[in-house]
Amino acid sequence: RGAIACVTSRALGAAGMVPVADLANHNAPHNIERGLVPDGSAFLFVAKGALRKGEQVWNSYGALPNLVLLSQFGFTLPSNPVEMTLARCVELVPTAHPFLLRSRAGGEVAEWQPIGPQLQAALLQLAQDGALPPDLTSVAVPGGASSEHASEPAALANAVYAELLRRSLASFSTSLEQDRQVLAAADLAPRAAAAVAFRAEQKEKLRAELDRLRT
Repeated sequence: RGAIACVTSRALGAAGMVPVADLANHNAPHNIERGLVPDGSAFLFVAKGALRKGEQVWNSYGALPNLVLLSQFGFTLPSNPVEMTLARCVELVPTAHPFLLRSRAGGEVAEWQPIGPQLQAALLQLAQDGALPPDLTSVAVPGGASSEHASEPAALANAVYAELLRRSLASFSTSLEQDRQVLAAADLAPRAAAAVAFRAEQKEKLRAELDRLRT
């Protein structure tokens, strides 16, 4: 496990393990480019512009959301340009076509999906096809998909989307208020604090999306 962790967290693409070069921290935006010279004889860091004396060199580990940064490297970016909020969509896995939603490496639909337009578009397509899972529609809409409340696919898709957001919030073992209390009161180790802060932010964004739907 230790060897795997070293390779997955320290390897620099095709160059493999490059001692010292892997010390540069990740940021977005970054201020260097790096890679092997054409003949493979050297690995270079090249500044993208002028750097001030004492300025930190920022590498890029890739366009990675905070979930990946946290699980792989133990930190998050406060203003991550590719950050995403995830909803638990396990009920959709058997019915949704992979092209509608994010998929795993094997091609099956992923259980957790980013909230927002792509997920809403997928739900609308499933509603139009009559393919939304009954256990979702029966809870999201009184009377289920056949009721007068769900005569419009868009209304049904929005109701199911809201239900997925509510279920995602309920799937956490702690509440947002409890997370805030832990962050305010506890003397947490840096990685533990980053994990709790990430969890709290996910809940805040799920709540905000539910509030947006209500307006």
